[in-house]
Amino acid sequence: MIGIDMPVPIPVSLMRMDFALSLVHLRPIIVRVPMPVVVFRHSTKLTRLPTPHDDADTRRAYHNSMVRRPCLLIIDREHSASISTRKLVIESAKFNVITAYSGTEALETFERFPNVDGMVLNSTIHDVPCEQIVATIRARTPNAPIIVVQGPGAQSCAGASHYVDSFDPATLLELLHKLFPREVSAIEQQDDALKAKENRD
Repeated sequence: MIGIDMPVPIPVSLMRMDFALSLVHLRPIIVRVPMPVVVFRHSTKLTRLPTPHDDADTRRAYHNSMVRRPCLLIIDREHSASISTRKLVIESAKFNVITAYSGTEALETFERFPNVDGMVLNSTIHDVPCEQIVATIRARTPNAPIIVVQGPGAQSCAGASHYVDSFDPATLLELLHKLFPREVSAIEQQDDALKAKENRD
């Protein structure tokens, strides 16, 4: 607990009238008013630290809020009136996704968000050569996995970590689970806890 200083005036009604005029000019009494410690966390409704008096669900919710989700840069072709289906597939695994719809936009986005955990690149992006995109990402984050999604017979994109068929979203998800096993396990545990709580409510 922390406190704030708060002035408390002296009621004149409690003073003797012959001393009232002199006492009202005294400095006010300062008391310490206890205030709860509040911690605001991004993307969670929990706004304070748990205490020993909280129930198990509250403490579990706090620890679950510490789940670190992988954040991936998705580079895909843009189509009118729709968004990237790969973005939707990856978000179904509850990963965080930043989407770029061209090679130029991808490089600009990467400059703004260089700490992404990996990249999924559609090999049919043509405004910037696939190899150039991969080389730029690799120079800044040499250990980040770079997955190239390509169709049958497509020319390989040099420097990528993995290659996945463009018509096989299940394989893409399976690969992501292998690349981020600890994070996926934490996400699944949180899902199980949420399901159990929802079933009780």
